[in-house]
Amino acid sequence: MLCFALMAGSLSGCSLLGSDTEETTAPYIESVSELVNKPTVKLEKLDKGEKMVVEAGTKAITADMLEGKTLISIEIPESVNQIDNEAISKDTIIICHDNTFAADYASENGYWYYLTYIELDENNHEVEKQALYSNENKPISEAYPANSMGILKTLDGEVFAQDEGIIVNYFNGLVKKARADRPYIAYSRNYSVDDIKFEAADENNASVKLLNSSAKQLRNLILKGAKTSEFMPVPEHVEYGADSSSSFTIGELLYTEAMAREETVSCYCTELDVLYRLTINLGNYNDVEMLNSVFGCIPKHDMAVINQEFDKLSSYLEIDDNFDIVTKDCSIFAESDRTSDCVSTIRLSKVSYITAKAHGVGAFEGLSDMTVTLKFTDTYTIGFDWTAPIE
Repeated sequence: MLCFALMAGSLSGCSLLGSDTEETTAPYIESVSELVNKPTVKLEKLDKGEKMVVEAGTKAITADMLEGKTLISIEIPESVNQIDNEAISKDTIIICHDNTFAADYASENGYWYYLTYIELDENNHEVEKQALYSNENKPISEAYPANSMGILKTLDGEVFAQDEGIIVNYFNGLVKKARADRPYIAYSRNYSVDDIKFEAADENNASVKLLNSSAKQLRNLILKGAKTSEFMPVPEHVEYGADSSSSFTIGELLYTEAMAREETVSCYCTELDVLYRLTINLGNYNDVEMLNSVFGCIPKHDMAVINQEFDKLSSYLEIDDNFDIVTKDCSIFAESDRTSDCVSTIRLSKVSYITAKAHGVGAFEGLSDMTVTLKFTDTYTIGFDWTAPIE
């Protein structure tokens, strides 16, 4: 089984009390005001630094108070109403309560922070909850697993990086295992047409404006009949134990350091119970051979088929048979059981941007030398069942 615990333990097991390690009392710098209480500052020694717990009643967090300390986290009470600018390192997680000065300071200044807040349950009772927020002021959750840099942190100083190479290799391993072990496979397909736009030399032409305002209705015309057998997968399923090599033809997705530098590929993994959910966004990835290999499962549309779709607009437009297709912004989603590395779903989204020349027909006959662009998304979903049928 591949070792792929990118996020395990990043949220679970995070105790506000820290670890059972030696506690010391740090010296406190004398305040210039005799009216300010001298707080006790408790330090908990952690493997990668220290966690500071500031005593309730403290009014200010000063640079002097934190000087020379390697803090992983700092727990700030509700009494604090002043924090010296840049006193707290951006590598430090601020532990705080909702609607406090510390919470506002953390969210406004780009800190990771661990927030305790009150929420009403279904019986209208108050329930105390806690959540970890990234330095982009977004909660770490299944929907948002990390900040834009792909980094996760815990209160104990652990740092998890979303590693694109590991995620791509894990996906390739899921595909190889599914091909070798022959589970039941079911295929389904759908497609969408979006972002239809008409451009002409005369941008103020009323007919062009009318066409653009009717883009949604024209899109629906193109989509009419999308569920016909013409667009359905063949075969629609493969029985358990049967050879799937002729239909399950996803090739290996390569990941190189160049792709990492150029940021053409971004990958994310979230963990939900025993599941891994992988998302691989291919962005401007334009290796045609590789795209054809990875998306090889999807039956190809030839030019004639796409022209048949365009013919549905023949009452309004005559679109040239020759057109340009640019494939980009494709994505792969996969869900697997992390205890067995058995994939349950793979969803391939192949996105093509189509540009064609056209001229008007009928009421739009006056329009010539017009360009039509649209986004065509072909979504192919593959489901797997690893349960052997009962004899």
